[in-house]
Amino acid sequence: MVLYYKGNESVLRSIFRWHATLTREVLSDYEFWLILGIGVSLTILLDLEIIHLPTGVLELEITPMLAPVLSVATFSAVFYNGQCFSRYMALYNDCMKVDTNVKLLVAE
Repeated sequence: MVLYYKGNESVLRSIFRWHATLTREVLSDYEFWLILGIGVSLTILLDLEIIHLPTGVLELEITPMLAPVLSVATFSAVFYNGQCFSRYMALYNDCMKVDTNVKLLVAE
Protein backbone atom coordinates (compact mmCIF):
# COMPACT_ATOMS: atom_id res chain seq x y z
CA MET A 1 0.00 0.00 0.00
CA VAL A 2 1.35 3.40 -0.95
CA LEU A 3 0.78 6.38 1.30
CA TYR A 4 1.53 9.69 -0.34
CA TYR A 5 3.03 12.60 1.53
CA LYS A 6 0.48 15.25 2.42
CA GLY A 7 2.14 18.62 2.86
CA ASN A 8 -0.91 20.27 4.37
CA GLU A 9 -1.41 17.57 7.01
CA SER A 10 -0.92 18.42 10.68
CA VAL A 11 2.44 17.48 12.18
CA LEU A 12 0.77 15.76 15.14
CA ARG A 13 -1.39 13.71 12.80
CA SER A 14 1.70 12.66 10.86
CA ILE A 15 3.56 11.71 14.04
CA PHE A 16 0.71 9.62 15.47
CA ARG A 17 -0.25 7.88 12.22
CA TRP A 18 -0.52 4.15 12.84
CA HIS A 19 -1.78 2.48 9.66
CA ALA A 20 0.97 1.24 7.27
CA THR A 21 3.86 2.54 9.39
CA LEU A 22 7.05 1.04 10.71
CA THR A 23 5.92 1.91 14.24
CA ARG A 24 3.01 -0.47 13.89
CA GLU A 25 5.31 -3.23 12.64
CA VAL A 26 7.79 -2.79 15.49
CA LEU A 27 5.25 -2.45 18.30
CA SER A 28 3.28 -5.48 17.15
CA ASP A 29 6.35 -7.72 17.02
CA TYR A 30 6.96 -10.04 19.96
CA GLU A 31 10.77 -9.75 19.69
CA PHE A 32 10.64 -6.03 20.46
CA TRP A 33 8.61 -6.63 23.63
CA LEU A 34 10.81 -9.57 24.64
CA ILE A 35 14.03 -7.54 24.36
CA LEU A 36 12.42 -4.56 26.09
CA GLY A 37 11.19 -6.80 28.91
CA ILE A 38 14.62 -8.37 29.40
CA GLY A 39 16.24 -4.93 29.53
CA VAL A 40 13.73 -3.54 32.01
CA SER A 41 13.94 -6.67 34.16
CA LEU A 42 17.73 -6.56 34.33
CA THR A 43 17.70 -2.86 35.14
CA ILE A 44 15.22 -3.38 37.99
CA LEU A 45 17.14 -6.37 39.35
CA LEU A 46 20.40 -4.41 39.30
CA ASP A 47 18.82 -1.33 40.91
CA LEU A 48 17.25 -3.40 43.70
CA GLU A 49 20.61 -5.17 44.13
CA ILE A 50 19.02 -8.58 43.70
CA ILE A 51 21.75 -9.50 41.25
CA HIS A 52 25.27 -8.13 41.40
CA LEU A 53 27.85 -7.50 38.72
CA PRO A 54 31.41 -8.69 39.30
CA THR A 55 33.69 -5.99 40.74
CA GLY A 56 35.87 -5.98 37.65
CA VAL A 57 32.92 -4.98 35.48
CA LEU A 58 32.03 -2.02 37.67
CA GLU A 59 35.59 -0.65 37.54
CA LEU A 60 35.95 -1.20 33.80
CA GLU A 61 36.38 1.95 31.71
CA ILE A 62 34.34 0.98 28.67
CA THR A 63 34.30 4.26 26.74
CA PRO A 64 37.89 4.07 25.39
CA MET A 65 37.28 0.50 24.24
CA LEU A 66 34.02 1.31 22.44
CA ALA A 67 35.02 4.64 20.91
CA PRO A 68 36.65 3.23 17.73
CA VAL A 69 33.85 0.74 17.13
CA LEU A 70 31.13 3.32 17.71
CA SER A 71 32.78 5.89 15.46
CA VAL A 72 33.05 3.36 12.62
CA ALA A 73 29.45 2.25 13.20
CA THR A 74 28.22 5.87 13.17
CA PHE A 75 30.14 6.63 9.98
CA SER A 76 28.82 3.47 8.33
CA ALA A 77 25.22 4.20 9.30
CA VAL A 78 25.38 7.78 8.06
CA PHE A 79 27.12 6.78 4.83
CA TYR A 80 24.71 3.91 4.21
CA ASN A 81 21.68 6.11 4.87
CA GLY A 82 23.04 8.71 2.46
CA GLN A 83 23.54 6.07 -0.21
CA CYS A 84 20.06 4.64 0.33
CA PHE A 85 18.48 8.08 0.14
CA SER A 86 20.31 8.98 -3.07
CA ARG A 87 19.24 5.68 -4.67
CA TYR A 88 15.68 6.28 -3.49
CA MET A 89 15.64 9.78 -4.98
CA ALA A 90 17.01 8.49 -8.30
CA LEU A 91 14.36 5.77 -8.39
CA TYR A 92 11.64 8.25 -7.39
CA ASN A 93 12.63 10.65 -10.18
CA ASP A 94 12.58 7.80 -12.70
CA CYS A 95 9.15 6.68 -11.47
CA MET A 96 7.82 10.23 -11.76
CA LYS A 97 9.10 10.41 -15.35
CA VAL A 98 7.35 7.13 -16.17
CA ASP A 99 4.19 8.40 -14.48
CA THR A 100 4.27 11.63 -16.49
CA ASN A 101 4.92 9.81 -19.77
CA VAL A 102 2.07 7.36 -19.16
CA LYS A 103 -0.31 10.20 -18.33
CA LEU A 104 0.73 12.01 -21.52
CA LEU A 105 0.24 8.83 -23.54
CA VAL A 106 -3.22 8.26 -22.09
CA ALA A 107 -4.20 11.90 -22.61
CA GLU A 108 -3.46 11.71 -26.36
